[in-house]
Amino acid sequence: MGLFSKKKRSDRKYKSEEAHDDPDPDFKKRKDPYLVIGDAPTRPMFAGKGLESNTEYQYQRQSQEDSSDIGAGQDGKSSKTMQQDPVTPAQNGKAAEEKGGKAAGVKPDDAAAAPAITATKKAGPGPVKPIIPDREGTVIHVGKVFQALALAYVIFLALLVKWLKPDALSLTSSIVTGAVLGLAYSLVQAWNKRQRSSLRNLLRLAPGRKGLRKALGDVPSWVAFQDREKVEWMNRMVQGMWPYYDKAIGAAIKEAVEPMMDQYKPPGLIKKIYFSKLTFGESPIRIDNVWVEDEGEDHVLMEVAFRWAGDANIGIAIELPAGGEHTRMVPKVTDLQVAGVARVILSPLVPVIPGFGAAIVALRKPPLMHFRLDFGKAFGGSFTAKGVRLWLDPFIRETLTEMIVWPNRIVVPILPEEQAGPLDHLYLRHVGLLVVHVMEGRDLKKMDAFGKADPFLELYTQPTCVEKTEHQKKTLSPTWNEDKWLLVQEPKTQAMRVQMFDHDVLNLKELMHINVVKGIKDTIGAKTFMGRASIPIRPFADRPGEPVTDWYEMGKGEWSNDDGTGSGEGQVQLRVTYFPFELLYSKPRDASLGAVLVTVKKASDLPAADGNGLSDPYVRLTLDERKQKTSIQRRTLTPTWNEKKEWMHVPVVELLEVTVWDSDEFMNDSCLGVVEVDIAEDVAKVPGGRIYKTWYLQDVPKDQKTKHTPNANITLQIQWVPFDFTF
Repeated sequence: MGLFSKKKRSDRKYKSEEAHDDPDPDFKKRKDPYLVIGDAPTRPMFAGKGLESNTEYQYQRQSQEDSSDIGAGQDGKSSKTMQQDPVTPAQNGKAAEEKGGKAAGVKPDDAAAAPAITATKKAGPGPVKPIIPDREGTVIHVGKVFQALALAYVIFLALLVKWLKPDALSLTSSIVTGAVLGLAYSLVQAWNKRQRSSLRNLLRLAPGRKGLRKALGDVPSWVAFQDREKVEWMNRMVQGMWPYYDKAIGAAIKEAVEPMMDQYKPPGLIKKIYFSKLTFGESPIRIDNVWVEDEGEDHVLMEVAFRWAGDANIGIAIELPAGGEHTRMVPKVTDLQVAGVARVILSPLVPVIPGFGAAIVALRKPPLMHFRLDFGKAFGGSFTAKGVRLWLDPFIRETLTEMIVWPNRIVVPILPEEQAGPLDHLYLRHVGLLVVHVMEGRDLKKMDAFGKADPFLELYTQPTCVEKTEHQKKTLSPTWNEDKWLLVQEPKTQAMRVQMFDHDVLNLKELMHINVVKGIKDTIGAKTFMGRASIPIRPFADRPGEPVTDWYEMGKGEWSNDDGTGSGEGQVQLRVTYFPFELLYSKPRDASLGAVLVTVKKASDLPAADGNGLSDPYVRLTLDERKQKTSIQRRTLTPTWNEKKEWMHVPVVELLEVTVWDSDEFMNDSCLGVVEVDIAEDVAKVPGGRIYKTWYLQDVPKDQKTKHTPNANITLQIQWVPFDFTF
């Protein structure tokens, strides 16, 4: 099917014009139309090297020859000194070899005989071994003194027995006294040996946190052995302001999460879901470390390690289709513990206090989370509660957390646009296309009773858009040879996630737990987890338009693990090509399948559908028999949405139907106007594959107040991303 094979469209002619408030008017001209934030170096720029772990630093005295070279003059005049330049450890070692082991180092002006610091490189890392300089004077060893006294005492007893011939009592008392002295000497020797051994162990300790803890018993709070700053002052500040932060965070979570819960609720099982209570108790969140990852010309990127464990009071109200509030369940989230790393970007930087226009907040990776769902004595007994739990538990652990993991983000405007400038580029937007050719797998683990598996892959960059391959039957070395397409938002910091599953014709384990959520459709044709891999997109983005073929290890580790998902569960071979949009639209692409990205901006001059002279408008969009709708804007004739809607795998010949409706709680919703957009003619043909226009609606009813038909219109941004093109 060619690019411009047209589907039969309606006979209507829709009037449109270019919108004058395009947030990105130079989209077609710019080489890179998007700002990519988060090109973080692997190590903070301010981190110093400190002492090298494989260098041994020693204190040595200057030899008499070196001292004589810079000694005092013969006439009693002031002595002249020579000062050498600092030398590297390697030069020191070379100098030592040339001088027969004499140390080379820094000689201060007025300290001819002072110790000099030298450093010699070793073949491998080792602890610092200080050499104690020789001291003038006589060293007296306690052990040798005791040995001399004992020998003198034995000689004295021998002479006493020979010359004085003592009686038995005197001889016995002398022997007992000698035995006591000998035992005391042995105890002193043992104590001295333990002390010397302990001192040797302390001298062998390498400096560091563990060495200080072993030497001192604890590490002082002011000692830090890392490049990340501890912010105890911030924790004290948060503790004082926590009652206010608790309310603000709860309100923000309700506003952001409740629409997602309503969107992803299982149809037919749950009628309504919302938070009945949402507080995090008296224990504030604790910030462990803060560090700066990147400082650009227009932004500062910080990362914040945090953890929280407290007495949260979170109640989730769930109403079933029948019974209303009488069948409402309110499970509580208890024993909640969260730990993770938040990414905070301050951008754009402006010469106005506080110095930045907005703050972008996201999680760097999925957090470590532990919680328990307590349904109590819920209506419907354990049968209904278990069905809701099977949906709610993975929704919180996986879907909900993925919604706030980078590149997803929350943008908090700080300054008005008059001072900060446009902030549209800070919100999540697609900047490129990843074409993934799934080739084959090898060394997979046995999953079936007959020693085989039926593997298939799921690939995604966003958890809401998952690409899935066909399952290969009874093999541990599958061959797929399928093309998949993924949209990319942050190519420099984002990762493509690949999961492998075994296809089960009949999952006996799930069959034992059939309920209202996991029914027959989830039991027949279910899947069993086999392994996963997280693949950075950066290597592909560094070679735009060039295929990169490689094998990738599969493991069973969590996405949140610092050392990755692991290995040992087989390998998959992928050929990946990254197309930034400027390269993708650099020439016409003949594609019959693609993605349609729609941003519903605003509408104006809508007719009043209510008796108060206003309306409650929302927009319903239909494309390829798939419907989506925006939120409801209450009591307005000029609503603003700025909401993004996406359709994947759309034939280019489809029509996008946009209908504006008035919401009514007691009557049927009424239509306020409609417009149709031909994807092939109106969007795909346009250079750059993107349009930003205002369309005038048709079938507009009369205004309830003025009794006239207004000139209603809606402004949309529509983009076509081709998939199955040849390159």
